[in-house]
Amino acid sequence: MSTVAALTDAERARQLRRAIVASTVGTTIEWYDFFLYSTASGLVFARLFFPESDPLTGTLNAFGIYFVGFTGFAVAGYILVCAVISLIAAALMRERARTDISIEYDEAELTPTPARASAPSMGT
Repeated sequence: MSTVAALTDAERARQLRRAIVASTVGTTIEWYDFFLYSTASGLVFARLFFPESDPLTGTLNAFGIYFVGFTGFAVAGYILVCAVISLIAAALMRERARTDISIEYDEAELTPTPARASAPSMGT
């Protein structure tokens, strides 16, 4: 069994501050990425990728592609989380799956009991 040293209040505050800064930076970068892409979808991508279509149709096509990417990101995240959870569960259950559980059961319980001739019936 391993022992974990308790953190001092200063160390705990430093780790909390570090986690807050890291999550804020990551969220800001992700937000900026989606902001730039959505702006480019409305202003540039319609003329760049759909030059021969009507401007409204090209803009709607560009925003449709943006929508698919935005929702696909969430769906892919959900699938990834499910896959990671199943891998962790498989790793944790591997040892349990290899154990022999036959000793937990009495041999007499595993054999079927013969039917009694004088068993009461439901109707009488």
